Amino acid sequence: MPFTMDDYGNAIKSIESGGDYSQVTPNPNGNDAIGAYQVLKSNIPSWTQAALGYSMSPDQFKVSIR
Repeated sequence: MPFTMDDYGNAIKSIESGGDYSQVTPNPNGNDAIGAYQVLKSNIPSWTQAALGYSMSPDQFKVSIR
């Protein structure tokens, strides 16, 4: 049976944060990993632009996932 995109997404989410959408993993350089999929703070503006069609700041992203 082939894997679906949901299977891959759930596996990534489980590995990265155990599925915890409020997870924030601090990095010594300040580029924290945020959310269930542990998106790096520096990637959030471009990632949300590509995924949602509009850019979010890291603070906006944190609030939107809780």
